[in-house]
Amino acid sequence: MRDTQRNLEYSFEQETTVNEVYYPQFIKEAMEEGEKAAEITFSQARDVEAVHAKLYDHALKAMLRDETHDYYVCEVCGYIAEREPPEECPICNAKQENFRRVDSC
Repeated sequence: MRDTQRNLEYSFEQETTVNEVYYPQFIKEAMEEGEKAAEITFSQARDVEAVHAKLYDHALKAMLRDETHDYYVCEVCGYIAEREPPEECPICNAKQENFRRVDSC
């Protein structure tokens, strides 16, 4: 563990790498093998990781401004919304009641 700023920077880098390198390969292999369910799962996970990277970037900027925000996690797919939950998850279409509030950091 490092300080919060370094942890957020590292997490942003990891999410970006997973999203840009690993998931495209997983999706490609699933398509080649005709595994439609795996393809959908990996595609949704890729989309969630992209959102996570943006949230790490937002959290870092908010930390530097000494701000806090509430976050809401979709309990179906892991999508995270900042400030308030959406009516419907943009990744898996789960309804708002499937979001759980996470205390401000």
